[in-house]
Amino acid sequence: MPSLIPLDSSLGALFIGVILSTAVYGVTCLQVYNYFMHHSSNDRWFLKLFVIVLWVIDTLHVALLATFYYGYTVTNFGDYDFLAKSYWPLTIQVLIGDIITVTIHVFFACRIYLLSGKKLVIPSAICLIVLAQLSLAIVWVIKLSELQFFFEVPTILKFGATAISIGMTGDTMVTVSMIYYLRKSRSSFKQTNHIVKTLVTYTINTGLLTTIFTLACLLFLSVQDSSTSLVFVLFFFIEVRLYSCSFMSVYVICIIATPQ
Repeated sequence: MPSLIPLDSSLGALFIGVILSTAVYGVTCLQVYNYFMHHSSNDRWFLKLFVIVLWVIDTLHVALLATFYYGYTVTNFGDYDFLAKSYWPLTIQVLIGDIITVTIHVFFACRIYLLSGKKLVIPSAICLIVLAQLSLAIVWVIKLSELQFFFEVPTILKFGATAISIGMTGDTMVTVSMIYYLRKSRSSFKQTNHIVKTLVTYTINTGLLTTIFTLACLLFLSVQDSSTSLVFVLFFFIEVRLYSCSFMSVYVICIIATPQ
């Protein structure tokens, strides 16, 4: 490893990612608070539990980000060799981030199952996709933990890029399916159509936002030309946080639009 690691593309990228990711986490916390204070009274217990579990996992991910950044910038300040190593909180957060993604995809797969009249084809396909994504994420984390330095083995990049690509496929399938079945549920009633239009709009906007950051993460990971560059991680941090934030946005607007 080089004696001096470029901090802009390593520690600087991590810093920006942690700051922006934590800001989005604050928005998610506000949405969770708003949900339990104003919109959860008519929800079933398991839906409330799902929101709590998702928030706890999201909080764990933020805690891991804070832990590894403290380790890099305070505990091991000035240690360039340590900065190049695969520090365990940074490795584990990859798996936790994918668990968040998988959890939300499975939730929407269940919603699509109900919207489609309990047809299993698309929900089953989504579940298979997220299972493949989680499996690759586990393999990637195991291989990362075995390395002395980041990305010493070029094949590890392939595991990461493949996992992200599969996740993006799941995103696309969920978004397209939700839009299709929501539009299919339109009726001759103006109020019902307005509700459907609102839900479709939120689904498109939130899905597009996460897709943009997923593409950015995949792009920087694919063109990775340095073992010390962590720019792609910046987009991964924000992408993970946007999943939870987008889910709460869509879920709360569903409750507001359909109070019954």
